[in-house]
Amino acid sequence: MTFFKLLIHRSSWILGTLLLFLGSVIYFQFHMVSQTEKISHQLIETSLSEPSIMAENIAHSLEVIGAKEGNLSEKLLNDSVLRDAVESSMRVLKTPAIGYIYLLYPDGETLRYLADASSGDERARPGQRFEAFDEEWMESIRRGEVHNIYSSQFASIGVTHIRPIKVDGKVQAVLVFDLMMQRVEAIDDMSAELQQMMKITIIVLTLIGVIVILSAIRFYFINSKLHTDPLTQVHNRNFLEDLRASYNLLDFHIISVDIDHFKKINDTFGHDAGDVILHNVAQIILSHLRKRRDFVIRMGGEEFLLLIRPDTSAPFDTLSVAKRIHNAIYNSDMLLPNGEEIHVSVSMGVNVKTKNAASFDDALKQSDIALYHAKHNGRNRIEQYEERRIDQQVGLMKLIDVKESFDEDRLVPFLQPIYHSDNCALSHYEMLARIRTRDGKIITPNYFLPTIHSTLLEQRLTKRIIQSANQIITQSPDTTLSLNISVGELNDNSILDILLHEISDSVATQMCLELLETDMADDFVQLGMRVQELKEKGYRIAIDDFGTGYSNFINIAQLNIDYLKIDGSLIRQVESNVRTATIVEAIQVFSEKLGIMTVAEFVSSDEILHCIQSIGINYVQGYVLGKPAPVDEYLPNIAF
Repeated sequence: MTFFKLLIHRSSWILGTLLLFLGSVIYFQFHMVSQTEKISHQLIETSLSEPSIMAENIAHSLEVIGAKEGNLSEKLLNDSVLRDAVESSMRVLKTPAIGYIYLLYPDGETLRYLADASSGDERARPGQRFEAFDEEWMESIRRGEVHNIYSSQFASIGVTHIRPIKVDGKVQAVLVFDLMMQRVEAIDDMSAELQQMMKITIIVLTLIGVIVILSAIRFYFINSKLHTDPLTQVHNRNFLEDLRASYNLLDFHIISVDIDHFKKINDTFGHDAGDVILHNVAQIILSHLRKRRDFVIRMGGEEFLLLIRPDTSAPFDTLSVAKRIHNAIYNSDMLLPNGEEIHVSVSMGVNVKTKNAASFDDALKQSDIALYHAKHNGRNRIEQYEERRIDQQVGLMKLIDVKESFDEDRLVPFLQPIYHSDNCALSHYEMLARIRTRDGKIITPNYFLPTIHSTLLEQRLTKRIIQSANQIITQSPDTTLSLNISVGELNDNSILDILLHEISDSVATQMCLELLETDMADDFVQLGMRVQELKEKGYRIAIDDFGTGYSNFINIAQLNIDYLKIDGSLIRQVESNVRTATIVEAIQVFSEKLGIMTVAEFVSSDEILHCIQSIGINYVQGYVLGKPAPVDEYLPNIAF
């Protein structure tokens, strides 16, 4: 169905031309038939005019006899002499075109012969029943009006002339003659021309049909290539653009899918391995969707877009479908070209409230917001877009709105405490960024970080956070703060200069710089040099979101870091999943051997906390012990 919709959309001018041509041919054929019938009718009318006058005279004579005798039919049936005289007068109508002339009389619902001007054995007996009549005959007789019944055959044309004879207002007899003649040569020529035209038309239409079919086949294969991602064999962005023209995409639910830590797969195992992962993930997704009703589109890189058509007659729960796809991917063994098997996970953002969006682009942006929540909250999870979240704005903040927030000094640092695992004593804080709207609402990073990513505002945000941290530590020298710094920003000389030259050594010793594992550069030698410069200044270094990426343990060890912050997707499952607990234990053993301290993020329950303590993780961070809050809530003595 989708193919034919797109075919009509793309080939509308071809179809329009074809329909116009067909219409013209059909009109011409009807016009030719109409002209042929018109000429035939005119020929009959011309041939009928003289016999009709003669028949009128005969009928008048019979009306006089009927008026004189009282009952014309009885008189003719009983008076053979009169009957012969009437038949003789009727024969004056006889010509090569008029072979049958007879006089009938109505007998109830039947007609019977009174006289027959035919010759020889063809003559009917008086009183004999007349069989060749129908309702049209009887209607003419009942009305008492002259009527002509036309007939047309392939080789001849003709008319039956019916003339009722009334006496005292009552039909007592009916004079009938048949005029039949061969079609004239002009009509035959026209008929032959029409037949020839019809043959040509059939040939032309057949050729056009073949061309259209071949064009459709060619269009199908070309469109398949244009609309299909060659690696994964699912649809691509081109298909999405054509789909917009053929469907109201707000009728679909949207699922945005992103393969977690895909860059590290490519960096660690090579691009061939990445291609295998992309293909396998795409096929798993396809296996859980309905053909011709749902669509899978590769948006580029490791991102997929799923368009799910809700089914009111047989409910198709989009969120349940997302969960099945998520679990199927997570539990699949991905065999790489080098023979190794790995497991991958995906983050998913689901939007089932697309009808509430102003446009499809807005609905897509909302699913991306949910996807960002999933990635921000630890990855390997599903987040559903909710309109009524407290910090929810209408989509991501626009770049100009973020810039105005910075210009108006509405960037607000928040703090979240990090505790010693063994006794839950406060250790230090992680500094987080928030934006305060003009009406006082707090906007979390998931609504503005994607907007400013890879822009100058991202650097501006980092500089603002560093300055805030410097201000806090200067006023409270015993306070240690942890800051998020991207690897890309370490390669930015302006950021590095601030850290190395504008921050004092005493303040630097109270700062920990967190580097995102999935953001780490391929060149660990260059990164190691940067890290070493910062450590010599006094900074402590942490690797954030560690455990679900593909960093080589040797490379991590060579960076000479101080902390490993274990990814939240592992911490959430450490108490309920034996496999995950084993991974966390292995990270702890590895870190302990190298003298690296470990931090568990997203500790959200007492059960997870107890499990973390039993494994021996050094520090914990999460809602179970402390939520992010403005600086003055944790450090009331700071003038900020």
